[in-house]
Amino acid sequence: LGGLVAITAGCDVAGEEQAALIGLIAGLVVYPASRCLVQKLKLDDPPDAIPVHAFCGLWGTIAVAFCRPDCRMLESLSAASADEARFCQDGFAMGPQLAAQLWGLFTALWWVTPLSGAIWLAFALCEISRSLEEEHFELADRALSELAPTAQHEAELVRVSILLRQSAKRSPLLRAAL
Repeated sequence: LGGLVAITAGCDVAGEEQAALIGLIAGLVVYPASRCLVQKLKLDDPPDAIPVHAFCGLWGTIAVAFCRPDCRMLESLSAASADEARFCQDGFAMGPQLAAQLWGLFTALWWVTPLSGAIWLAFALCEISRSLEEEHFELADRALSELAPTAQHEAELVRVSILLRQSAKRSPLLRAAL
């Protein structure tokens, strides 16, 4: 899967051999190394989405700079897109293309990192509030169990419940509240 993710960045400019090499490097080098890094950082990622999508995707984006389409075939078919034609020009150099790919990565990371951080912070705060809520429920359960109702208390609760139901039949406001 990491190989497939990696090749999607340059699928229009990579030849068959280049695509295979990009996929092999992603699957055999980038994925295992990034998986070890994620485990070392103790990030919670059961489906391995970070190594597959983030790291293999980053590798694939960088690898575009080292690709060239089969320019002779594209020329004979007159089928080159504007992007492919740029890769086939005589003045094409890998250095400026690598710089462009790295700038694109920086831009994507600059956008994704703070946005993801804000979203995950919101998730964390929701989880904290939920755990605090659960603590309150546990405290209430303990307090109620300590008050263990006696038969007299249970009879009183049943009587109050019956009175509330009878009152609700007569009062639309109380019926709505109950």
